[in-house]
Amino acid sequence: LCRSSGSAAGLGEPMVRTALGLWESDQMRETFIGLLRSAVTSEQAAIMLREFIADSILSTVARVAGLAERCSSAEAEFRSAMVATQMLGLALTRLVLGLPAVAGASIDDLAATVGPSVDRYLTGEIQLTGREPL
Repeated sequence: LCRSSGSAAGLGEPMVRTALGLWESDQMRETFIGLLRSAVTSEQAAIMLREFIADSILSTVARVAGLAERCSSAEAEFRSAMVATQMLGLALTRLVLGLPAVAGASIDDLAATVGPSVDRYLTGEIQLTGREPL
């Protein structure tokens, strides 16, 4: 069971804002979109994206949120992975699929809307089937 942490609360909104700003920057946009598109159809690209997410993003999320200090390693990994599902879903719907409501929203609106979900994954109660709430 994760101990609560006031320091991790509120990380979601700036995390979403920072990620979108980075993904949409001139330096990263085309490469990131290409990798997202390729990962859906190519096992090699999926492996590359999975390794990048695990090595660069998830470990950073866990460290910044203090998950290793508050949770078991399995729970920290699960919480970080849930953040990845939210963020990759946002990236796919905005940058690859171009879902109009998401693609047309401002970064600030998306950060304010998605950020609380990210916060819940990092600090809130989560449930795994067949187990007590974490």
